[in-house]
Formats: sequence, structure tokens, C-alpha cells
Amino acid sequence: MRHFALVAAATSGIAASASATVVGNQAFGDAYLVVDGARTYSVLDVYIKSNSANDTFSSVFGVANYKAEWTQVQGRDFKHTAGTSWNPDSPGAAAWDSFVTAGMRVQTVDSDGATPIALTADPGFSNFNSTSASSNNQLRGPASGNGPGWFPGAGANPATNPFASFGYYNGLTTAVNTAKNNDGANGIAAGSSLDNMAMIGRFTIDVTDASASDVFTMKVKFAMAVRSNGSIATGSTNPNFRVDQVLTFAAIPAPGAIALLGLAGLGGRRRVA
Repeated sequence: MRHFALVAAATSGIAASASATVVGNQAFGDAYLVVDGARTYSVLDVYIKSNSANDTFSSVFGVANYKAEWTQVQGRDFKHTAGTSWNPDSPGAAAWDSFVTAGMRVQTVDSDGATPIALTADPGFSNFNSTSASSNNQLRGPASGNGPGWFPGAGANPATNPFASFGYYNGLTTAVNTAKNNDGANGIAAGSSLDNMAMIGRFTIDVTDASASDVFTMKVKFAMAVRSNGSIATGSTNPNFRVDQVLTFAAIPAPGAIALLGLAGLGGRRRVA
């Protein structure tokens, strides 16, 4: 299967270094609009980034005194396509959805036949498999605890889970490895390569009734576990691998401009997200 040569070094005992290659204190967002029939959706794909294709991604989670939080600040509900949940193994039929993931941008099984990541929610992710989560503007956790987190059941070893590698999609020129961003507000330039980026979630809100002056944002707060430059790095003990910031959804175009948007080029099912 392709990419294994690229990521093999991630598990070959690379010598640890004092310099981290994973950008541990920042999330990045690819924000764009999707028109589906009479509805317009603003979609925000969230990534973490490395400077090395050999690094691997393990999980996102919350820890004591640093509870994970994924909240649409203006209170608009996150939207799922019919019958789907936050679990990426239940692909929808639209070019928009809300789900979480662990490195995968092509959901379920990729074109090379790589096995699914079998994403697993930790105890703080109380509505992971709910198909009615659209009634909430945040990922829910229990009243007590560390907030929602998730990890791939296939593990963080590229030998069993190629998607664990930050470099898995490197070199592809298809839409899966190209930013759709229409404003570049979240650290990813429009049309740029997504090399060395691991996707951790897609969050969608309905903006059909919004005006061009409306601004929608989402608070993301979480810790991460990665292998960075050959060394294990985790936000459970190292605050440099914790993220607490606000990402911006795509701007709403002026009346009339929305007619220029459509589903073309944005993919169909989650498999080509």
C-alpha cells in the first residue's frame, strides 16, 4: 500500500530531539461554504500540523483543569446529514456534515483499501454515536470529567493505521489534499496544500438565514497526544501540546453571490471529504 515507505521511520526508533516538529499549541481551520438545495452551510475542517511527515498523531482529549471544549460560540447548532453522528464511520451523502476523526480526510476506507480507523470516543464524549446531536452547539461531555476526546481504535502506529502519519496524504494533488478555504482566517491559505496536516474534525452550521455582516466562530480547547520528532508528546503533562483558541467559520457572501456556490468540486460522500 502506498505511503508506507514514507511513514516507516515514524516507528523505527528515531532519536529524540529537543525541538518538536508538531505544532503543539495551535489548531488550523479550512473554512468554506456548501450550498445544498435551498440551504447554505458553513463548514469548518479542523487540523493539527507537523513539520515532519514522519510524525504520528494519537488522540485529542481533555485533562484535569483543562477540560476539552468544542463550542460554536454564537449558539448555532452543529448539523449532521441524515442518519449520521460524530462517528466518521457513518458517512453521509452530502458534501457537508459534522464529525470527528483522527488523521483521515477520506472517511471509512480510502481508495487504496486502507482499513478504517475505528474511531473510539473516550468517557467524556457522551453523544459520540447520537444521530440527534444537531440539537447542540457543542460536543457534550458529562457534568464532571475532562470533556470529549477520541482516538483511533486501529492505533497510532502507521503499520496498522496509515492515517496516523502526518504525511499520509502528502504529494496528492486531488481535492482531499487541497484547502477549500475562502478567507484564510485560520492559518490555512485558500487552495494551499494540506501536507503534514492531520484532520481532527469537521463542524458544520446552517447559515441560510445569516447576513453578510454575521461572523460565526468556534472555541476549540483540547490536549493532544502525538509522536513529535521521535518523542512522545502529550498535553496531559506538557502544556505546550494544548490548544485553546477561536476559529472562524467562512464569511457569508453578499446577496446574489451565494448563487455562484454549489456542490461542484466539494465532493459527495464523506469518503471524498
